[in-house]
Amino acid sequence: MRKNLELNLLKQFICTADKCPQSCCSAGWAINVDSATRSKWQLVSQQELKTSLLSSITGARNTLATNENHGCVHLNDQDLCHIQNTLGHEYLPQTCQEFPRLHLTGTMACSNTAQLSCPEIVRLVLETPDTNLFSASQTDDAIDTGTIDATLLEINQLLVSYYDNVVSHPEIPPGILLYDISCILIYLTKSAQSNNLDLQELNKKCGKSKKIIRKRLTSILNDSVNHKLEADTDTETNFWQSIFDLYQQHKIDEFEKIFKQTGNSKLTNKQGEIGQHAPALIEKIYRRHARKNNLNVKLHRLLQVKFHNHGFPWRPFQGNYTATFLDVVLPFTVMILLLCMLDDAGEEITDALVQKIVYKVERNFTHNLSIFELLQQQPVWTNLALINKCFLRLQ
Repeated sequence: MRKNLELNLLKQFICTADKCPQSCCSAGWAINVDSATRSKWQLVSQQELKTSLLSSITGARNTLATNENHGCVHLNDQDLCHIQNTLGHEYLPQTCQEFPRLHLTGTMACSNTAQLSCPEIVRLVLETPDTNLFSASQTDDAIDTGTIDATLLEINQLLVSYYDNVVSHPEIPPGILLYDISCILIYLTKSAQSNNLDLQELNKKCGKSKKIIRKRLTSILNDSVNHKLEADTDTETNFWQSIFDLYQQHKIDEFEKIFKQTGNSKLTNKQGEIGQHAPALIEKIYRRHARKNNLNVKLHRLLQVKFHNHGFPWRPFQGNYTATFLDVVLPFTVMILLLCMLDDAGEEITDALVQKIVYKVERNFTHNLSIFELLQQQPVWTNLALINKCFLRLQ
């Protein structure tokens, strides 16, 4: 039987519609009008409305037209959907009906989760005190393991079991969590490259229980705090410079206005030297908010949902665990860098601002970028053994 995973807070989700701080209807996304919706529109009895609906389907991909502000043409003056108001929810394109809900299907599991580009979902994830974000049940679907290589299947099962254990410690800072996961992936990659994978050794490295993993995570945390485990200066400089360069390619206008108005941030003024300033400032600023605003626990929940939504490790993109891991981690580190840049520029880091950073970065990066294209631009990111100690600043 296949495992079914459900994001618990979906039961609490209610679209905030015109109260949303950044409506999905005005995000400028290319929304496909599926054939079933088009057929419904063709049967609308009101001729003027029918013409308006069908004429809003544009291009070879049958996407909804947008207005001069990049919003859907069917938004009315109150920023509410004219289609839903006049015809009902069932007449919306399938994408609009389902967002932000996200259904994922893998060989061993399927999942009902939610996209972090929705402000209300982000609010729920960051504010929900329950650390058990997902519920698991069994479906009646049979798993066809005959089409899967037995070794790959066992690797997947080991990694899923390890991941379930490692994320069950919300008190562990995100940087320690990312470092530990990266160490497992480093071993897996090296073993695959040398064609010398030892599944027993992988099982040993993954840890056979939550208690064993908790002990290892605590040891990593202590070594990091005592400076026994840290990246060299050049590596950290280059890493954080590359994260800043990534943000620069996809700037967020609202935040850029803040940086231009203040002009007193070490992390925005000296752009060519940001890598030199970033590590120490990030550690200082992040730790302050980790203590003050319970940031570690909130970001732990955020990472859980991000990993899950990207299929890590239960459904890795194109079978590539490292690329799937980085598809989560790179935008996440952009979020952290932005938080520190805004703090350094004098902004008050409120819960609302943290939420805004998350959903804006998620919209700019997750929806628009290919991880494989990013890794071609910065192949150093694939060298986890080189960069993974940089994550240790986030504690």
